[in-house]
Amino acid sequence: LNNNEFDTSFIPIPSEPSQTKFSVNPSKFGISSATPVDCYRINTMITVDFNGKLDSPDPRLRVAYGEIINDDRDVAFMAGQFFTTMVDLKSQPETLDFAGPTGLFARRQPVAKFSKLYGREVLTEMAIETPEDSIFRNADPLTGIPAFVYAINWLPEGDRIRNLRFACLARDLRGQAPDGSIDKEFGWAFVGSGRVMLPLLGEKDNFCFNLEYGDGFGGQLKSGPADAALDPATNELAKIGVFASYGGVQHWWTDSVRSNFIWGYNSADNPSFIDPSALESTLYSAANIVWNPTKKVTFGIEFLHGNRKNVDGTSGEANRLLFSSRFVY
Repeated sequence: LNNNEFDTSFIPIPSEPSQTKFSVNPSKFGISSATPVDCYRINTMITVDFNGKLDSPDPRLRVAYGEIINDDRDVAFMAGQFFTTMVDLKSQPETLDFAGPTGLFARRQPVAKFSKLYGREVLTEMAIETPEDSIFRNADPLTGIPAFVYAINWLPEGDRIRNLRFACLARDLRGQAPDGSIDKEFGWAFVGSGRVMLPLLGEKDNFCFNLEYGDGFGGQLKSGPADAALDPATNELAKIGVFASYGGVQHWWTDSVRSNFIWGYNSADNPSFIDPSALESTLYSAANIVWNPTKKVTFGIEFLHGNRKNVDGTSGEANRLLFSSRFVY
């Protein structure tokens, strides 16, 4: 793979020669603020990384948002660019690969979100998100009604269960054919995720998982298919169904050394007319060892394996051995 991210949808078919790459693209910096005002808290954050181009460092805006929190009523409102509300940040496996596993909701985009906490354990989130994020095959995306996301989180922080989450997405898919005609479809997705502890293996050992299913949302996933494809016979959009999953097991060898074993999978339910070279499925697996000699320094080594399969049955594989160092200041 000739880029910084181990994106299994980019695996070449047939394979290409191996290469050695050095990259500082994951480097990032940010500025945040926290301001108490009467019974409210106002937080802001802006962060930038250097992953604007996959093969060379280029500044890129990651997040830029503000939020207002009322602790007396346990409510909050946030607006700006942030991770899509469909992603469960508490249930992501730890990878040295900068972009994370296949199947991850990889979008950071404009969002307006209202949150309400019940009893310090149940958090609900309702959000509207930009419609400027559709990806179609053979059609130009047009903006439509903003996407709507609802999520409910159970956060017991107990000895066995750390969090369980359910989220659903409804989105307007609107595209223009080469002849100028416009068609639209209704996209949707359901996601279940969580993190549970594994005390039989170790005090801090844990297992995280994500299961995703729906129609017309593959373009929001890392290594996913397009959201929809244009039928050349009718000039109508056909949604692409997706089943995806990712997760991992984390084992702590010592207080400063841990390993993660990670998987990711995407499978597309393509319409019959789609191009034979279109993506049908991708598979991602990784294993690493991570060491913190001090709190602000991290070293790690990771092996990654990926597979891409096309509609016509052709496939390709890729492997990567990755060494990573991180210094926090």
